[in-house]
Amino acid sequence: MGRNSPGEDSKMSETKGKLEDEVDALFMLPLSEFTAARNTLAAQLKKSGRGDEAVLVKALVKPSISAWAVNQLYWKHRKAFERLIATGERFRQAQASRLASKVADMRGALEARREALSHLSDLSTELLREADHNPTLDTIRRITTTLEAISASASLPDAPRPGRLTDDVDPPGFDSLASWIPTSGKKERTTEPTRVPSSQKSGRAATSTARKRWRADTRQYRVSSTERSSIVQKTSSFGGR
Repeated sequence: MGRNSPGEDSKMSETKGKLEDEVDALFMLPLSEFTAARNTLAAQLKKSGRGDEAVLVKALVKPSISAWAVNQLYWKHRKAFERLIATGERFRQAQASRLASKVADMRGALEARREALSHLSDLSTELLREADHNPTLDTIRRITTTLEAISASASLPDAPRPGRLTDDVDPPGFDSLASWIPTSGKKERTTEPTRVPSSQKSGRAATSTARKRWRADTRQYRVSSTERSSIVQKTSSFGGR
C-alpha cells in the first residue's frame, strides 16, 4: 500500500483536528444539551462517510453533574484550573529533588494546592447555580475529590483528560504517589553477605528517617476527609449568600 501524499496527510490532520474541536464543543455545552448535540454530530459524521468516527462519537457518555462541573471549570476558568495543576507539579518537583532537603517546598506546595482547590470549589458552586443546578454538599464533595485527583495525577501517564470527563475521578493511591520517589540505584544482593561500615550504617539510618518524613508529607498530599468537608462546608455557605 502506497503512502499518502503530503496533501492527503494534511487533509486528514485537518479533519481530525476539526473533529477534536467538535468533541470539545460537546463537553462545553449545558448538560441538558449534550445528548442531542452528540447524536446530531454522530449523524453528520455517518452521512459524510466517516462511519468509524460516528461510532466513537455516538459512544460518548453524558457526564455526571459533578464531572460536567469540573469540565466547565476547565473550559471557563482555565487560569484557576491550571493553577491547581501547577501546585501538583510543584509538589512533584520538590519531592523528586531529594528526600529531606525540600520538605519546606513540599509543604508550601500543599498549602497552595489547598487554596487553589478551595477557590475552584467556590467557582463550581457559581457555575452550578448559573446553570440552574443545585450545588448540594454531595455534588460539591464529588467535584472537590475529582479536582484533587486531577491535581495529584496530572503528571502520570494514565492521567484523566481534563475537559472531557464523564464521571468522577478517584485520587491515585499511595503506590502511584510513591512512584515519584527517586531510586537509589541499588545493586542486586550477592550471595556473600558483606560487612557494612558504621559510616554507611549511619547514612542508611539518615536515609530511612528521610524516607519516613517523605512518606508523612506525601500522605498530606491527599486532602484529608476533614479538610475536604471544611472546603465543602465553606463552599456551600459561599453559594448560599
